[in-house]
Amino acid sequence: MKKRLATLLMCLPLALTGCGSAGYVDASAAGDAVDIWSTYATEKILQDRTDLYDSVRLPAEVTVEACRGEYESTQIILTAQQNVSAYNAEVVADLTGPDGATFPKANIDLRHQKYIEVTVAHSDYNSPPIGWYPDALVPLETIVEYGENTIAAGQNQGVYITFNVPTTQAPGTYTGSLRVTYDGAETTLPVTLTVYDLTVSEVTRSESYFNLGFSLHLGELDSTQEMWRKYTEALLEYRISPSSVLRTTTTSEENMDAYIEEVVDLVVNRGMSTINSPWKTGDVLTQFLVKLAEKSVEIDRNLIDMVIVKGIDEPSVDNLSTVTTDTAAFNSGVTNAISQFDSLEGTTSEFITELKESAEDIPYIIALQYNRNEATDKAGVDTYCPLFDKYDTAESRALYDDQHKGRWWYGCISPRPPYPTYHTEDTLVSARSVGWMMSEYDVIGNLYWSATVYARWDGSVYNAIEDYYSGNAERFRNCNGDGYLFYPGAPYGIDGPVASIRLEAIRDGNEEYEILYDLNAAYTEAGLSADNIQRNISDLIYSGTKVRYNNISEQFAAARKAMIQLAMLA
Repeated sequence: MKKRLATLLMCLPLALTGCGSAGYVDASAAGDAVDIWSTYATEKILQDRTDLYDSVRLPAEVTVEACRGEYESTQIILTAQQNVSAYNAEVVADLTGPDGATFPKANIDLRHQKYIEVTVAHSDYNSPPIGWYPDALVPLETIVEYGENTIAAGQNQGVYITFNVPTTQAPGTYTGSLRVTYDGAETTLPVTLTVYDLTVSEVTRSESYFNLGFSLHLGELDSTQEMWRKYTEALLEYRISPSSVLRTTTTSEENMDAYIEEVVDLVVNRGMSTINSPWKTGDVLTQFLVKLAEKSVEIDRNLIDMVIVKGIDEPSVDNLSTVTTDTAAFNSGVTNAISQFDSLEGTTSEFITELKESAEDIPYIIALQYNRNEATDKAGVDTYCPLFDKYDTAESRALYDDQHKGRWWYGCISPRPPYPTYHTEDTLVSARSVGWMMSEYDVIGNLYWSATVYARWDGSVYNAIEDYYSGNAERFRNCNGDGYLFYPGAPYGIDGPVASIRLEAIRDGNEEYEILYDLNAAYTEAGLSADNIQRNISDLIYSGTKVRYNNISEQFAAARKAMIQLAMLA
């Protein structure tokens, strides 16, 4: 084992330097009408800027490296030299691989990038340009159907290409071709998919709380539970758990039973990792936990271990007394539930003990930072959930060591670059690095206040939006993209949400969290720590929680490749 680990450590410099570079300048041109090139999945290529991207311009080819059980993407860019009245792209056939293996073209998803306007860039740190940013990813066939597959002269059009690699896919290199057509012209790009002999866990081991409760119905014009379920399932596809599994919750026993039935289905059949209890304190929390414990016995699976409770949001010093009261009521509800677990029938004493221990570890999460002051100390906060930037130093991270189950954090309007964000004008490495930082800094849970703000806040009320897809990216004051990671499918006849390019980056980071989780587990099993080697890799991307913006896509590609190679060796 020592010899294997020594070999792994020796391979780190090779892993970091053997990842290629972005030094390509000449891209394949298809005729005079369109210049076709590719770029990293982590880049945002503005529709109206063709002068910014020489350093990230890659050859006109589709090249992706992925693990089994992973979604991994790239993008091709069509830069129009003259008006294009119609373009299209399709994978010609299944990709062919080693020993007769194939990769189904049905697992290669092509989506047209829709652009949304940033009129004011709110980051002084990295000075992002204003203009039209890619965000919504609409199925390309839908765009063709609606006749929106046009490109104006002097503009870019991105096609986001995602490979969904089955866990059963044989490792090796797969090749094929992508046909691109426009106004009667045609060109074919080579497609190369490398599948590593490494499988990403199908089980999501991070926790999350992403709210679906803001204005979803305004975009879809549909307030049914069926539509809520479609959004829930979409979140789960991105390894994210929702704020609630039901659109409406009440204190009735019937509603609570329906909630639990929905929870069981989503946990067992959809891989949901986190169960948020909408009943937060006192007797109703006790009732919910007892019912959930009974269901755990029935299906022989510990559901209590997945429960979180989110308390008051961003309390001020003036209402910390409410936090104190609510925390006490939460603790009372949990204690009373545990006292009833002994009467559970049809199970073992060992399982009852496990359920009790899990209940004792349920976090009561408050979106608040710890300030070492008398006011917050007296509030008796169970689990602090500060902003990303509050984990920037070892000293600040230590403030959140002693918490039930583990550390939580969140981002919204703040923090701003160089700290991670989901903002429209920020690099996608920023959103993707959240998963890496969670692994490195032992953050178990990620909270986000809303994925579905289909309205614009004017300072007092939310107002309806006329154009969800190409209007102003600012729906909450002084922040582009805050509060929405989906777009409504209804305008395109799609029965459910349309994902943003930012949501794709979040999933990528969540998948990489799983790879790092297993890498760390392999070291722990050997009686060692992977902390230093993980730090060596992640140092290419960020320091503390500050993202490195210089040549970031190439640096990220190198870090990702090193991580995968080390995970395979481990």
